Amino acid sequence: MLMSFLTLAVVQLLALMSPGRISFLFPGPR
Repeated sequence: MLMSFLTLAVVQLLALMSPGRISFLFPGPR
C-alpha cells in the first residue's frame, strides 16, 4: 500500500539523519 511505502521512506530518512538509533530496528543502506 501507499502508506507502507511512505512509512519505509520516512524510516530511511530517519536512519540517514541519525544512524545508530534506528539501525538496530531497521538496518539502513549502510
